[in-house]
Amino acid sequence: MKKSIFCALLCGCLLLSGCGGDTQSDTASAQGSSGASVDTDSGAASSDGGDVSQESSQTAAQTTDTKPQQTESVPAESTSQTESSDVEATDTYAEMMKLYDNSYLGLPRADATYVFSSTGASAEINGELCYCVSCSEEHDGELYYMCDFYITENGTAVYRYYLAEEQYVLLPENKGFLQMDPEVQTPDEIFAVANELYAYFDLCALDGIPECTLDVEIDGFTHVYNMVADERLDTKPELLNALSCYFSSDIINSLMDSSQYREGPDGMLYSAGGARGSNIYYIDTTYELTQLTVDTAVFTAYSTYSDEITDSVHTEEYVYNAVKQDGRWVFTNFDLPY
Repeated sequence: MKKSIFCALLCGCLLLSGCGGDTQSDTASAQGSSGASVDTDSGAASSDGGDVSQESSQTAAQTTDTKPQQTESVPAESTSQTESSDVEATDTYAEMMKLYDNSYLGLPRADATYVFSSTGASAEINGELCYCVSCSEEHDGELYYMCDFYITENGTAVYRYYLAEEQYVLLPENKGFLQMDPEVQTPDEIFAVANELYAYFDLCALDGIPECTLDVEIDGFTHVYNMVADERLDTKPELLNALSCYFSSDIINSLMDSSQYREGPDGMLYSAGGARGSNIYYIDTTYELTQLTVDTAVFTAYSTYSDEITDSVHTEEYVYNAVKQDGRWVFTNFDLPY
């Protein structure tokens, strides 16, 4: 009987010690999975279950606090997306520029391929914020910079920026070569421009850019031409258009038959340069409109010169005839008084 009681007591002790070991093992396993450090002092861990719970809570709080640090790259990605959106928005200004034709923008060739790209720069012009769009001409797979334009945010106005003068010019630009009209213009206004254009052939050629040259064979000799620097007249179509505002086809053909200018393979106009010099005895000229009908106009010019021997002053008279053809007034004869 005593042996049976002793055996029963011994089994009960063994069962109790086994359950206690499993509980401690489970607690340690749970602490390990929670990310907390396991205390090697099992006595401290098992002596107060409240400490274990508090430590687990602190560990959970620490784990929660580390989450924002793990997602710091997210704001960077958002910034990148914002920048991408800005670029796309900026590119819309380049797309707006494509809605304007080349003549409106003052670009030299109607058949050329022009590439527009936003630069990201901006400027306030006439009280409006405008965005810079760079223009380049594509030729043989290469891009050649032309100029910068500034376009308003809604795309309703475009300015061309001239770096040398540091000024913005509203387009379409009045380049000064309007069709002559003796009914509304004064003789001085008409002859100021007509003399300028005619002088580019008869007096002093358009200035050229030294770095931009074109070799032209004439009568077995190579002549070096320079690209015309005047942006108003740096292509053959522009020069012809300007001449047609003042002169008949016969005069224009006679001027263009000279070897003064050549069109390069790039579509630009090149000048041979040179000048004959003006009459050193010339003093001045006054112009009068002496006759005007529906389709004819006659101008008389009175030019004064000093005598090359006596230095006395004398006056010479010149008569210029103009006709109205197809709605355009043009001179049928012309010459410079100097």
